[in-house]
Amino acid sequence: MIVRCIDNLFQADVLVEGREYEVRAERDDCYILSGFDKGFSKTRFEIVSLVGNGAQQIEQILRRPRQAIQAGNNGLARGPCAARLATVALSLPAGGAS
Repeated sequence: MIVRCIDNLFQADVLVEGREYEVRAERDDCYILSGFDKGFSKTRFEIVSLVGNGAQQIEQILRRPRQAIQAGNNGLARGPCAARLATVALSLPAGGAS
């Protein structure tokens, strides 16, 4: 997964706002970024692109009827990213991502 730094407060010597980073792992609501040993809070980043299971999960959400997503019954997204995934899915054309 690729994320973009949107908040480097108190980490300006390490993180560059607007720069994209590759996520190696996730732990305790933090991203472990490639090239770093410590985790950074997920709230400092926005997701730019997903690969692997994350991309497949979004594709499945986009294929479900919009009513199921609006009702929160997609059965796929869990955790802090669920609302963001639904918001992205609802903002796309009815046919899904192109």
